[in-house]
Amino acid sequence: MFSKLAFKNVGRSMKDYGVWFLTIAFGVCLFYVFNSLETQAVFQYLGSGPQAPTAQAIRELIGMLSVFVWVVLAFLILYASGFLIRRRKGELGTYLLLGMERGQVARLLLLETLCMGVLALLADSTNVERPGFTKSERSVGDSFDALFRGCQQRIIVTTFASNVHRIQQIIDAAAACGRKVAVTGRSMENIMKVSTELGYMKIPKGVLMDINRIKGLPPQQQVIITTGSQGEEMSALYRMAFSTHKQIDIGPQDKVIISASAIPGNEVTVGRVINELFRKGADVVYDKADMLHVSGHACQEELKIIHALTKPKFFIPLHGEQRMLQIHKRVAEAMGMDPRNICVAENGSVIELTTKHIKCEASVPAGEVFVDGSGVGEVGAVVLNDRKLLAEDGMVVVVLSMSSHDHRLLCEPEIVTRGFVYVKESEELLQELRELAMSTVDGMAARRRKDDNEVCRAVRSAVSSYLYKHTKRSPMIIPMVTKL
Repeated sequence: MFSKLAFKNVGRSMKDYGVWFLTIAFGVCLFYVFNSLETQAVFQYLGSGPQAPTAQAIRELIGMLSVFVWVVLAFLILYASGFLIRRRKGELGTYLLLGMERGQVARLLLLETLCMGVLALLADSTNVERPGFTKSERSVGDSFDALFRGCQQRIIVTTFASNVHRIQQIIDAAAACGRKVAVTGRSMENIMKVSTELGYMKIPKGVLMDINRIKGLPPQQQVIITTGSQGEEMSALYRMAFSTHKQIDIGPQDKVIISASAIPGNEVTVGRVINELFRKGADVVYDKADMLHVSGHACQEELKIIHALTKPKFFIPLHGEQRMLQIHKRVAEAMGMDPRNICVAENGSVIELTTKHIKCEASVPAGEVFVDGSGVGEVGAVVLNDRKLLAEDGMVVVVLSMSSHDHRLLCEPEIVTRGFVYVKESEELLQELRELAMSTVDGMAARRRKDDNEVCRAVRSAVSSYLYKHTKRSPMIIPMVTKL
């Protein structure tokens, strides 16, 4: 059944926590007591008198009490930082620890009390290489306050659009310094709209302005929150850096704060944006030493705590590159898990999980689904390889005009190139290709010349070998036979 694991720290007193804990304990005990009683036992206990209750009345009583317990627990889930779903055979659960701070020991003790008999733990592996604990988001807020205070430049801050708490800290720092805030970037605008409507973000009155209106204020009164922390080509910050943004032009009067770390694989695109911002004279703050970003992923010691608390029978490391998954596996083994109960899966792996064993033998197709125009998933590996070849080395088309009677060439082959060489400067090479194609076809037996596919294969092989030998390039060779 459902059990509450941890409370969100929202400044409530210990009395509130005590009341919640007692309510949960009472509700869980009551629920299990009534659900464990057999109907016959209830009749024997309550039905000895002359007016014994009917079976329907007993069912209604148990149902009403069960509904009461579920209503209480459903209300309390709104204040939870994680949850656990218990089933008769094993448990499934997901947890969120927002930094190990003082006062959270009670949460972990409650978590340990309720996490009994976890069948399988599926845990994030992104930060498993980092020892210690993930720092609190509050440290980022202190960095914003220090950077905003006394700054006479326009401040442009980029971060993950999904990090609502980080955006709230930027707004709070701007309001404390008397600055107005504007937002640009579709995902950022959508996240702020939804989170404000749901009450997760509190924007002080008069602080938020339209991006077109804020430009009329002095630079020291402006803060712009934007997307593009990962250097995405269509993001707002990227367009600002390369002067394609319609509202914002970046210059020496701007301080750009990148409150995010580059996701593995995005280092090149992030570096390109940072270089372009420096080229425009902006003051760019992106160093990790300035505490502008803390990870949203658990570090090694926090992962060990989860393993120690849940005591899973099986373990599946998730969300990370192969080295991260393997390191997480070693951490689990160091915590006492049987290596046979740990499954490191690939994308597409099918995991069979029961109360007695875990297997990962089968697989299904998985990977990127390419969108090409109006088609989704229609572009396969062959088409992509052809496009890559065309982009790197171009193509050479050899047009062969042949007789439909004796299957001999009627004229000199025509050579057409695209993306390979500049025709006017490569006439000598093209003439050599014509002669090579003619000699190849003329040297074929009459029986083989009847088959257009045989002719194309022979010409393709000869031209490809010749071009690689003389140019060290491998363009796509496309022979075309025209029978006249």
